[in-house]
Amino acid sequence: MDLTKIPSRFQFPIKDFIRRDDYILTIENYLISNKIIFIEGDSDVGKTTINLSFCAKNKKNTISIFFNPLNKIDYQLEFFLNNAISQLRLYLGEDFNKKF
Repeated sequence: MDLTKIPSRFQFPIKDFIRRDDYILTIENYLISNKIIFIEGDSDVGKTTINLSFCAKNKKNTISIFFNPLNKIDYQLEFFLNNAISQLRLYLGEDFNKKF
């Protein structure tokens, strides 16, 4: 999924970020036998950069949903489904803002 087309609080293109190719390779290897992964860690350790780098490299077969651990709504099924469906619509060339 090309995250540069999805509105977010992040500015694109991201400049001057640290490459984390070893993490990207670890994610790719993990996905050989798993369909879903979660990236978690302390604030400002680079989770978003790793995620964006992975998604940019694998945009044809990737959906990325960010969860805020302090926001209970992020953990509700409706939040997850709305995000996933919006990204699938974008991938299929549909209006992802259109309500369903």
